[in-house]
Amino acid sequence: MAIKNTSAVYINGINLTKYTVLPLKWGKFLDERPDEIYIALRHCPIKSFKPLSPVEIRKTNVLSFGNVT
Repeated sequence: MAIKNTSAVYINGINLTKYTVLPLKWGKFLDERPDEIYIALRHCPIKSFKPLSPVEIRKTNVLSFGNVT
C-alpha cells in the first residue's frame, strides 16, 4: 500500500505549481488565528501579486494497493 500526496497552487486562477521549489508548509492553529501556508515561488513570470489576491491550494491523496494488471 502506498499513499501519494500532491498539491497544486493557483493564484488569480493561474496554475503556478511548476514554480514552487519547496513542499508547501502550513500551520493549523487551535486558537482564533487563521491557518497559514507558506509558498516559495522561483522564476515565476508574474513579478508581484496584489494584496488579497485569491489563492487556491488543491491537495489530493491517492491510495494504491499494488500493481494494476
